[in-house]
Amino acid sequence: MENAAAMLGRYQEARALGRKVSAALLDRLPKSAFQEGARNLGVLRDNTLVLDGEQQMAVVMDYCIHDLRPNGRNAVEQWLATGAASLPAAEIEYLEALRQARFSYWQVEEIERGSGVRVRDLLNGEKRFLIDVGLSTTARVGVIMMGRLIIYNGLTMTTGASLGVGGFTQQQSTDAFEQELRALQAKVVRDAAAESVSNLNRMLIQLCFELTGEQRGRQRVPAAEPSGRGARVGRNDPCPCGSGRKFKHCCGGRR
Repeated sequence: MENAAAMLGRYQEARALGRKVSAALLDRLPKSAFQEGARNLGVLRDNTLVLDGEQQMAVVMDYCIHDLRPNGRNAVEQWLATGAASLPAAEIEYLEALRQARFSYWQVEEIERGSGVRVRDLLNGEKRFLIDVGLSTTARVGVIMMGRLIIYNGLTMTTGASLGVGGFTQQQSTDAFEQELRALQAKVVRDAAAESVSNLNRMLIQLCFELTGEQRGRQRVPAAEPSGRGARVGRNDPCPCGSGRKFKHCCGGRR
């Protein structure tokens, strides 16, 4: 049986590979993609991003990679179809895992300090062990997070873009939230078509942005009409996508 140190070593390698692949995917997006994604999510007003910080920025980038589908393909599928054959095997395998990644709301049910958390998908009830050292030290049982999970090399982890929604002190409140999510799912997804799934993901992100805005004391407004002056990533700050470059030389140049 693999020990914790070996598992965490594989996790760190997978994380480094994920940052490299994500940066390359962002480079492959057309310049208009980031503005289109921000507009779809309701965080672009008068050509200005209105965000609560770097975590929301990372979610917008993740949405642009996975849920914008010009010509019926997202950035991952487009790369796999047209230019991935020459990549190292590990990168192709990671891209294939990204294609199967699942976006949802996840509730923490158990914590394993120093390694990760056990979570339950609030849309379909599926349970997974999410390896995330940081989350294992900060999360509380019952807290809900939104994000996209990928299974790579036997490990379940986030794509690097997730947001905590908070938790509910009463089970009936959790049940009511699950019902709201499932009603949203039923309204949007009539089949397994990729466009339907992407449309659901957009609405789930909008809901999360509204919920986190409420928790910060802002007025709840439709996601397409954000209010207030959200925190912005400075042009000379590290880009939230994890590329290691300055924001102005990376995703900030796409605005």
